[in-house]
Amino acid sequence: MKETIRKKIDGRVFKKNDIIKLAELVERNYSNDDVDDISTDHIARQINYRINCTDNTTYESGSIALLKDEDILDIKKTKSIEFSYSNYKLQKSIKLQLSHSGNEYDNCIISGDDRNWVNGTFSEIIEKINSAEPRDNFIIRHPWLFYIIIAISVGFTVVKSILFILGTTYDKAIFGVNFSALWPNLSSSFINYYIHLCITYFIVGTLTFALPISRQILKLWPLIEFDFGPEHSKLEKKRRKKLSFWFLLIIGPLIVSVIYDIIKSLFF
Repeated sequence: MKETIRKKIDGRVFKKNDIIKLAELVERNYSNDDVDDISTDHIARQINYRINCTDNTTYESGSIALLKDEDILDIKKTKSIEFSYSNYKLQKSIKLQLSHSGNEYDNCIISGDDRNWVNGTFSEIIEKINSAEPRDNFIIRHPWLFYIIIAISVGFTVVKSILFILGTTYDKAIFGVNFSALWPNLSSSFINYYIHLCITYFIVGTLTFALPISRQILKLWPLIEFDFGPEHSKLEKKRRKKLSFWFLLIIGPLIVSVIYDIIKSLFF
């Protein structure tokens, strides 16, 4: 009876050494599965390594030297990597695919008649995958909270820009809804004012640019990222550094404005 285990791969940043470790595991299975008749060895078992690059070139070999000895992973921007091993005599196979940015085909598939081998090999591969840097940060863990921050920030920027152009100031009475009546514990006019502000900024941000901006920012943390190749080709990494500057440029004034109003309301 054949058993197959399939695992979706995502949430990892792979360096060159991580890729080589996975390839070595596949290579070890190939080397351990000797075939009695050398003349039929290439028919009984097959191993293949494949590198697809963003410039539409593909490199393919039955030797792990493609990854170890060649400099393809260092000088080319890799789009996807595929490893496969099949032993038709022993009825076992390994297939592993990883792609930068991630897609539905990024899977680890282990299949064979020997259940112990299938589960053991699967556990080894998953252990290697999990040893890669996890893709984990505040934005990925809390996408909705991140969107709320972006929407309020965008709304703040849009409202302040319009008021600046019109040469006027913000009017508290424009909103009409008394949030302190809904929540008696928040009866302070100061808190009521800022609840109005945040909701207004959120609505304005949502109706303008918050959604496309948040989507573009989330793309800077792909489900799978290859952290190897030429430095100039690591676009997400470069854009994340620029994002910190723009974050301070947009969020900074909002924070300063809130702090200023708090001090003003408490002491003046």
